[in-house]
Amino acid sequence: MTFSRADLDRLSTILAEAADAEIMPRFRSLEDGGIREKTGALDLVTDADEQGEWMIRDLCAKAFPNALFVGEESVARDMALLGKIGGADLAIIVDPIDGTSNFAWGLPLFGVMAAVVAKGETVAGLIYDPVGRDWLYDVRCFSGWSSAPLAIDAGANIGQTVHDLLLAFPAARIHAFEPVSDTFKQLQTRYQRQPRVHCHPLALGREPAQFSIPLHRDSELNTLVADQPRTSDFTGNSEEVTVDSLEAFCARNAIGQIDILKMDVQGWELELLQGAEGLLRDRRIRFIYSEVGFRRDSSDMQHFCALNEVLEEQGYWLCGFYQPFRWGPGKRYLGFSNALYTLR
Repeated sequence: MTFSRADLDRLSTILAEAADAEIMPRFRSLEDGGIREKTGALDLVTDADEQGEWMIRDLCAKAFPNALFVGEESVARDMALLGKIGGADLAIIVDPIDGTSNFAWGLPLFGVMAAVVAKGETVAGLIYDPVGRDWLYDVRCFSGWSSAPLAIDAGANIGQTVHDLLLAFPAARIHAFEPVSDTFKQLQTRYQRQPRVHCHPLALGREPAQFSIPLHRDSELNTLVADQPRTSDFTGNSEEVTVDSLEAFCARNAIGQIDILKMDVQGWELELLQGAEGLLRDRRIRFIYSEVGFRRDSSDMQHFCALNEVLEEQGYWLCGFYQPFRWGPGKRYLGFSNALYTLR
């Protein structure tokens, strides 16, 4: 029995639905008696483990009626289930909360895990993090795309987001923009054998132009903003870079619709959006994913409020924050994060 990519997507949705319905509502909210020992003080089970597993079991029975379901809590009641895995045409093995002790103690370090075994061979595995949801997973769920999306990666650096896009959407068409020559060479070398990834030695801004950009030791800090706060990281060198507008680029390359626009351009995001006014007005960009900051004195970090105001006026709604960076005593301050928007 085969297990397709569509089947894997269906299983990942089941894990997420169970986490949302049965696991996360109990996180740091377990009732008295909601934590119990199985074989000892370090082998715990909670109401969330059991209820999460039962929901996953029931949903899997509907989605994969011929599959053997083996859950950690089910095995605790019937060890004979383990002996059936090797002979099953298809088996779905689930740990509803990997890290139950962390969950019970209120630590956000746990996940929902599943493995798929066909005739004794492991053919797929999933780990779902219900605390720090993945933005590309959410895009997959929200979009319902049946075809390959077109993505614009502005501020691609060496291709970190390109890598993630290809994992989430293997057939995606990606245009990656990185204006600094040394960094662009690394990007280009990394994806030179990927025919669907097109690398461009350009920055995106309000209009076509030439700019001098001061270079940082950490290439992720390179920015075109005039007031640069992190001067201690400067190398002492600068480079002339070419800026294009997203609208002009799309017109030249016959791109009528952008499915994902990712922006990580260190405070230059509003300049980029000004060069995409027609695309925004005509609702030709479906999702926008941008790094955002929360302090006005960080000029190389796009302030969330300003970006949110612009995008709300253009008909976008905020979906959520991802990968928050915290700092200060006890990590009490939120420095920056990534925000996902979609057209409403």
